[in-house]
Amino acid sequence: MQGRIPAAIIDELLSRVDIVELISGSVSLRKTGSNYVARCPFHEEETPSFSVSQTKQFYHCFGCGKHGDALQFLMEFHNLPFVDAAETLAARVGMALPRDNDKGEVANYQLLYEVLQKATEFFERSLRLPIAHNAVAYLKKRGVSGRIAKNFALGFAPSGWDNLYNELKNQGYKEEQLLATGLLVQNENGRCYDRFRDRVIFPIRDGRGRVLGFGGRVLGDEKPKYLNSPETVLFNKGSEVYGLYEARTRHNKLTRLVVVEGYMDVVALAQQTEIAAVATLGTALTEKHLDILWKYSKEVIFCFDGDKAGREAAKRALNCCLPSMKDDRRAHFAFLPENEDPDTFVRTHGVQAFEERLARALPFSDFFFKTLSLEVDIATLEGKAEFMAMAEPLIRKMPKGALAGMMQTRLSQMAGVATGHTYRSANRPFQAQSINREAAALLSPALRALSLLLQHRHFIAMIGDLKDVGETDIPGAALLCEVIEILKTDPKIDIEALCSALPGDYGQQLSVQRKSLLKQALLQDGAEEEWLGALKRLRQRVVEQTISRFLMKAKKVKLSVEETIELNALLQNKDVVK
Repeated sequence: MQGRIPAAIIDELLSRVDIVELISGSVSLRKTGSNYVARCPFHEEETPSFSVSQTKQFYHCFGCGKHGDALQFLMEFHNLPFVDAAETLAARVGMALPRDNDKGEVANYQLLYEVLQKATEFFERSLRLPIAHNAVAYLKKRGVSGRIAKNFALGFAPSGWDNLYNELKNQGYKEEQLLATGLLVQNENGRCYDRFRDRVIFPIRDGRGRVLGFGGRVLGDEKPKYLNSPETVLFNKGSEVYGLYEARTRHNKLTRLVVVEGYMDVVALAQQTEIAAVATLGTALTEKHLDILWKYSKEVIFCFDGDKAGREAAKRALNCCLPSMKDDRRAHFAFLPENEDPDTFVRTHGVQAFEERLARALPFSDFFFKTLSLEVDIATLEGKAEFMAMAEPLIRKMPKGALAGMMQTRLSQMAGVATGHTYRSANRPFQAQSINREAAALLSPALRALSLLLQHRHFIAMIGDLKDVGETDIPGAALLCEVIEILKTDPKIDIEALCSALPGDYGQQLSVQRKSLLKQALLQDGAEEEWLGALKRLRQRVVEQTISRFLMKAKKVKLSVEETIELNALLQNKDVVK
């Protein structure tokens, strides 16, 4: 029997989920003031009375009274039991869910946070000692005040191999706990020593202020210049940003976030300006980073150096933004002169000059077309064709809406193709037209596929292999498989008879959800593509869940030879699932 999921773990899970992102996958939300509204998905109404608060991470219907958090929405809208809803959310954010009967694992999470906080306090104390004179001199040279150093909990790791190790060991913490947090390194001979030595320390905190890891800047000529904590059960570089907690505590409301490249840029901008800045942790921008940034601000400005490396970083950020560029979001790209970063630029040219740079930042759409047009000669027909071939699949990655539609129209104008004209590329037809329909993609690809299948019964002939889909915990997957089995026999069966023919409680599930499923009607043009895409995403989710189960099992016991072979095959082919 599975144990209960501890309340602390549920709190942690909800803190990682954006309820607006979650609900907008199933309900068409419209921004009104600080909240989002829609017609309630739980009862019939003409005037929108369903409100979602991104600040409070809560929804409420003033018509029928339904209300709750992200978990409650999954349970109500998708008719899921509590545990299934929690596991669906956990899979969405890449988080494992220990149970009460995994008390050791739950307690271990809490203990690791405690160890990291004790290490932070040690580094802060060390910065106030005479041995830290070089670190203090460095921070003063960069213009960092004591107040800002305290706000960011800056510290110093003394030189020597075991200062932190001995300090925490004397407080009763075990070697394996220090290794689990990344504070220690173990060499091939089994000897453990401090990871951070003779460095200025930058604690990395999550949105709730808990320390997850550290960044350390060397004071001499050693390499690397910056050293980060390794990946741990608490710390993932691809899903955390530096400075977000500090920005949130300084500003009541984040109207914009400026993404810079380094720790000191974040600290310096906090010291010299009122700008809310964050930085990725020595990695390229990821979609998870963006999920966090959009959660707190609808305007993000990427600020890069003007050199070749900065331009390449901007291109990667541009591509990363594509899948999340909804109509109510604004991304801009600002560039500084070569060999200058935000810290040096502000100290040399002043705050006003830096603000002017940000004000002149290129909007997402302008930077998109400027970047692509530099790679081809659009004065020639061949260049125009290549330009469209490059731009079209990128725009297709964007959420459907006004921005994507206007960018397709602008692409047609730049390439000299009349709006509404069909251009056939080597891959697929390109229809240059504004998008005026809402695709209303459901949270689960299984439910999306089910919605399309109920409206286009002939799609039953294009099912293909759905092996193991029904055995997953993907919302709606088992229901989809049961519906498919009946439609294979009688594709013209009406919805009432279909509900009656389904075994167990599947008929009740379909009856409860059928109104919302049938509302997701699409124009005939594009329905087949949507169907095939939903099936592909469904198969990919099955592969990802299978990989996740193997990896979780491998943490506890050694996999068999057969399991290892299967896992390796899945890892090699997960990106090419058809």
